[in-house]
Amino acid sequence: MTTTHPRLLDVADVHTYYGPSYILQGVTLGAARGEVVAILGRNGVGKTTLVSTLAGFVPPRQGKISIGGIDITGTTPERISRQGIALVPQGRRIFRSLTVHETLELGSNLRRYDREGLSWSKDEVYAAFPRLAERRNNRAGGLSGGEQQMLAVGRALVGYPRVVLLDEPTEGLSPLLVKELHAVLVEVKRRGSTLLLIEQRLKFAMALADRVLLVNKGRIVFESTPEALQAAEEVRDRYLGV
Repeated sequence: MTTTHPRLLDVADVHTYYGPSYILQGVTLGAARGEVVAILGRNGVGKTTLVSTLAGFVPPRQGKISIGGIDITGTTPERISRQGIALVPQGRRIFRSLTVHETLELGSNLRRYDREGLSWSKDEVYAAFPRLAERRNNRAGGLSGGEQQMLAVGRALVGYPRVVLLDEPTEGLSPLLVKELHAVLVEVKRRGSTLLLIEQRLKFAMALADRVLLVNKGRIVFESTPEALQAAEEVRDRYLGV
């Protein structure tokens, strides 16, 4: 299945290794502007490696990655970021010594791709995540895990994202914060950013996604709409265990 809209992100036959370990074994996918693609699968099948490859942390040994027709295969994370790919990594990875406001200031100063009006101001992030507004002068290391996750999302949004890579964004969040994050990501999509979502909460992913891709042993083994996956009980049981 392919999207009917022009692709913004193209990943073609990508193979990625960690040393001698062969992780991504010929991944091909595409995503259009404003589309949400959920990448689902059990732990250890290559989902985080896919995100790391797209962000430039682990260059592929074979294949091609392009955004807006520009080849970014094997380029540095900084150059990839400036083409409009923003990352919300698993485990947050915020700078603990910076305040909330300093973190958002740092993200906005990256000046990523801004030709399509996708930027969020710091005030818009504060409006989306009121807890961050209350703690804007607090050091990030003193925030709760949920607050740090909101900060990691906000840091990505102020950086002019054409594509947002989200690696387990609801991990460790309370139900209230999961609901808050869902509303924010709906707005991110409405503004035209593309989302690649790796997520263990199937209900959360299915509610956001336009398409779902199932990964197993470094390969995409199934692609469908959320509705079709919901009806495919045997497929869900085999690859997701649900």
